[in-house]
Amino acid sequence: MLNRIKRLLSPPIFPDDDDKTRIAQLLNIILLVLTVIFIINTIIAIFFNPDFNATLLNGASVLVSFALLLALHRKYVQVTSWATITIFWLFVTLIGFFISGLSITIVTSFFVLVVLAGVVAGSGAAILLTILSIAIGAFLFYLEYSGQLIPPMPGTALVNATSSAGNMVIMTVLVSLTLRTLNSTLKNYRTTNQTLQEIQASLEERIANRTRDLALAAEVSYSLAQTRDLNSLLIEATELIRERFELYHVQIYLTDSLQQSLILHAAAGFTGQELLERRHSLPINPASINGTAAFERRGVVVPDTTVSRIFHPNPLLPETRSEIAVPLLIAGQVLGVLDVQSTELGGLTEEVLPAFETLASQLAVSIENARLYAETRQANIEVAAYLHRVTREGWADYLNAIDRQEKLAYAFDLETEETRQIEEIAPRSVTNNVLEMPITVADEAIGMLQVETSDKHDWTEEEVSIAAAVVQQVSQQVESLRLLDEAERYRHEAEQAIGRLTRTSWEAYLQEAYENQAFVYDQERVTAVASEALASPTSEAIRQPLQVQGQTIGELEIIGGDETTANLTAAVTQQLSSHLENLRLSAQTEKALAQAQRRSEELISINHIVSLVSTALSLEESLQIIATETADAINAQQVRVTLLNDARTHFQIVAEYMGMLDAPSALGMLIPVANNALNKQVMSTHSTVVVEDAPNNPMAEQIHEAVMEQGIQSLAIIPLLVGNAVIGTVGIDIFDPDRKFTEEELRLAETIVFQAAAAVQNARLFEQTQQALTRTEQLYAASEQLVEANTLDEVLRAIVTYTTLQNLERAIIILFNQPWDENPDKLTVAATWAQKPEYTQILAGTTLPITQFPAFNALDASAPTLISDVTMDERINEAAATAFADINIRGIVGFPLTVGDRWFGLITGQSARPVSLADEEIRQIKSLVDQAATVIRNIQLFEEIQGRATLEQTLREMTARVYAAPDAESILRTAAREVNRVLGLETFVYVDTPTDTPDTGLLHDTGPFDKGKQKTNGHS
Repeated sequence: MLNRIKRLLSPPIFPDDDDKTRIAQLLNIILLVLTVIFIINTIIAIFFNPDFNATLLNGASVLVSFALLLALHRKYVQVTSWATITIFWLFVTLIGFFISGLSITIVTSFFVLVVLAGVVAGSGAAILLTILSIAIGAFLFYLEYSGQLIPPMPGTALVNATSSAGNMVIMTVLVSLTLRTLNSTLKNYRTTNQTLQEIQASLEERIANRTRDLALAAEVSYSLAQTRDLNSLLIEATELIRERFELYHVQIYLTDSLQQSLILHAAAGFTGQELLERRHSLPINPASINGTAAFERRGVVVPDTTVSRIFHPNPLLPETRSEIAVPLLIAGQVLGVLDVQSTELGGLTEEVLPAFETLASQLAVSIENARLYAETRQANIEVAAYLHRVTREGWADYLNAIDRQEKLAYAFDLETEETRQIEEIAPRSVTNNVLEMPITVADEAIGMLQVETSDKHDWTEEEVSIAAAVVQQVSQQVESLRLLDEAERYRHEAEQAIGRLTRTSWEAYLQEAYENQAFVYDQERVTAVASEALASPTSEAIRQPLQVQGQTIGELEIIGGDETTANLTAAVTQQLSSHLENLRLSAQTEKALAQAQRRSEELISINHIVSLVSTALSLEESLQIIATETADAINAQQVRVTLLNDARTHFQIVAEYMGMLDAPSALGMLIPVANNALNKQVMSTHSTVVVEDAPNNPMAEQIHEAVMEQGIQSLAIIPLLVGNAVIGTVGIDIFDPDRKFTEEELRLAETIVFQAAAAVQNARLFEQTQQALTRTEQLYAASEQLVEANTLDEVLRAIVTYTTLQNLERAIIILFNQPWDENPDKLTVAATWAQKPEYTQILAGTTLPITQFPAFNALDASAPTLISDVTMDERINEAAATAFADINIRGIVGFPLTVGDRWFGLITGQSARPVSLADEEIRQIKSLVDQAATVIRNIQLFEEIQGRATLEQTLREMTARVYAAPDAESILRTAAREVNRVLGLETFVYVDTPTDTPDTGLLHDTGPFDKGKQKTNGHS
């Protein structure tokens, strides 16, 4: 109760606004005090002031105070402040005008309100209220002084005393609250100032530490930047970082080539050496501190290892209490991880992370630079080795002992001032009078310069420098001469290659356009004649060869003429040769453009065909598109597409295009692979087979009848290849005897078929997948029905509904009277199904001797039995075939019902037509039959158990009735009646009457029935 009152009297608190909280506290106290004062004044006015208006005003003041308190507790602080000041100032003013005049109560009230306004509304409100109060007070004084205002109730001494006392109390409260607020504010200021000083000192210390860390990082980075060897860099980095930052342990991991593991490459101290010897590594995943840093590419800080879930203690580093792992990043790629550890709890925190991140980035740059330097150095070594090898091989080719000697030597004789070549170079001993300097090209020694004096000589630096300069000039000059000679040789080889190319091109051009042709001008016109028809050249004829790139492409011959004519002919021949070459190049260019245009059109056509095939909704539609589009592309009269069956024994025609031909369709026709040389050749060579003059071509001998019947003149068979396997063929037939397949047509057709083959295979696989899904769904549905089946009819119906057995005329469940290994002699038709009622030949429940089953000898317990045609199957003898024919059965399929190794029946399907089932269909049926066997066996066991339970129940009831009989005769009659009821047979009970045996009350059989026996039947 007290807590509730305390909550009601407590002012609202504003955590985000201390000044608002202060004003609310002041207003709360003042309004509570005013409420108490007004209540007291109201009581005094009731008892001591006869004026009802005074009592009414004091009562109204109490209500107003309560209303203001309510508004304050609703957190309307500013509104309550101004409302309190305004309302009470108006109350005081009205009391002064209409009740008391300018009394001591009014004056003190104005004073209190001015102070209150300053406290809760600020100095502006206090000044405004002061001016208004002085003005009202002066006006009241003037009215009273002039006699215009006579207070109706100037107030008694008690009222004035209590009112003044109340105002003094309010003033005291205001002053006390103001002083308390000032003291609290001053205390808060001192506390805040002290806190700020502590924070400033802490910040200065932290800044100093961070500055020191950054300076150390910069120092370490500068030191590392001087090292170019990667191993030395990593070792130096770990030691410097541990020493400068006073750490417990520092180690550097680098990523492997697959970016999957962190491999330790450097670690400080003896512990680090042991870790390196162990080839320590970590996977890049969030399972460890270093793995997390590399995986998330951010620094990981563990200020307290005892509470970290990703910290894994290392027995070699038992004193680790805090740890930081920073990834080494360069261009977004993780090179490794810098890991630092400290023995101090909280020694490594988020505050020091920036310094280590800076250090890690500099270290990453240094590592990358070291790698690049090593790679560059290795590349330079490889380039230098390559230059050495090229130079050595070049000089070996130059001095090849064929074009030139393997060794060349020249000597200059000062006496004769002549240079001569030396055939043999005699070895010379190195003495003071001989100066030797190697002649090098790309640091590869190719010779030697020897300077010899006649007597002992000390070589000066100037002489050595001159010799070195000469050697350098000689090196450059001989290398330039060698390169020039090599370039000349290459130029000569290029000219020869161009000549050969020109000759080959002209031979092909002439063979294609002007083979064995010549052109003759007879002063009237130019005519083309065969080369053999030209007259033999005479000695008087002027002949000039037509040459292009040094190759003779023809000859210009002029009969008769003089020297001037010969000169003119030579000039014309050169221009004619150039013009002929230009014409040939122009013709080849046009031919190439035409071929490119044709290739482009073919490519567009191929893309269109592949697009159509890819968007086809079925395999048949895809193959039909191939047939139609191939025929359109090469203008073929007939195209047929075949697919190879799974057994790879037959091709089946699945699509055809026949154009305007009026011929029967061959869709669905099976073409055996055996005894078909064309198909065998396609399958073995994986290449197109073309047969021209098909009626007379021996290759088409095996299809000669079909060729003659359809009038096919030429045919081509293109394999449908997927990977390295033939899945079908595309056959193209031509009926025009004057038309042959061109290379372009065959190439285009092969390209179309090759490009479409993948799409066809995809469609085929998709169709097979859909069929497999359908079969799977059927298996699931059938399995559900089998599980829910309660009768054998339901079992059989579930199997037939979801398999191809539904396409047969009838299906039957046959059960043996005992398992097969126990030699059953009878079988029972347990359930039957027929497509139509008239197909039913035998009723469920029929029992037959097993020898009457015609296919008895063909049954197999381990696998399904398929007899496609009883008239053709070797397993069916003549008698059985006749029996099947009598009941109109041509095809049979049987699936054994086995549980474990016990064969107890079968499910058979029968048809009046030959039966053909695919392997997948047989597997699907067998899968369901295997499930059905278990279900059927469970149904049999359930029926047996149910029958046994019924029999036991009957026996219990019969026993109870027998025991309930009152005498022996009743017992006998009851027993006979119950046995008759249970077995449905007439029952007799015979009791032998004993003659010599005392009557013990017991009935027992003593032997054969005789005249003394009593007979009781179950009907009496």
